Amino acid sequence: MQKEKKKRGQKADICPPEIELEPDIEIEQEIDIELEEEKEKENSCATGAEISQNVESVFSYYETNITKLTDEQRKELQKYSEKMQSELIINAIKEAVDYNAKSYKYVLAILQNCEKSNIFTLNTFLKRQAEHEKQKQNKNNRSNKLVPFKTYEQRNYKDGELNSLYMNRK
Repeated sequence: MQKEKKKRGQKADICPPEIELEPDIEIEQEIDIELEEEKEKENSCATGAEISQNVESVFSYYETNITKLTDEQRKELQKYSEKMQSELIINAIKEAVDYNAKSYKYVLAILQNCEKSNIFTLNTFLKRQAEHEKQKQNKNNRSNKLVPFKTYEQRNYKDGELNSLYMNRK
């Protein structure tokens, strides 16, 4: 094999130089966010008594602001409260009320999106919301750029010049 490489004019014993890659800042930020989420998840572990108290506060907040919960909805919210901070669930309910979408399905969709995105704490949720708003503003700023208006000079015609232009037009 080495003889074949030498015949083609390649050096068999020399390794290609190592390429230094600059660290991708976005990847580092994502890693930092993931580590922060893991720490918050570990810190958010509550005892059984705290969970039941938090669940009751979620239930009462929902029933105060939206409507009475069914037994099935209670069970589902209880499952989410075991995974997520109760403040996050209450914030999801508040968001539904703020957008005048007072339905359980809307709250459930918010919680499902949080679960898919591995968001289990209120701090992480608020950070992601802020990032989302910033992206929306950047997108709107790009689309709302003003196109400069071309200004034209007013033409001045002498007596009869305009009429002759009009008459000579075919």
